[in-house]
Amino acid sequence: MSSLKRYDGELMIDNRCSGDEPPGLPGMGTHFSVPTLACRHCGGVWVINPLRKRAREYCKTCNKYICDTCYGLSKEAGYTHRTIDELTEMVQSGRYEVVGGTVCNPILISTGVK
Repeated sequence: MSSLKRYDGELMIDNRCSGDEPPGLPGMGTHFSVPTLACRHCGGVWVINPLRKRAREYCKTCNKYICDTCYGLSKEAGYTHRTIDELTEMVQSGRYEVVGGTVCNPILISTGVK
């Protein structure tokens, strides 16, 4: 199994030139950096909460991190497993169109294009 750490990212707020603290982040100084993760099902990105006690969700099918919302939807009946990359490719090909649903579980229809 390959490491899930390969999907880590980073959010950096750098206000060293202005000398002001980032708005909404009192006490963090002029330079602030936190790790992030991306959901491979919906494409959302979130800041890792170091105080979180429960395990981070991941998809055993594609061995990638997913958000709590996508994890919950993946347990519902009728869920079709697709990553955001697969959905993007399907829609950009012109063969499918999103007509409803959610980002985590969209409703697709065929456009008839081959």
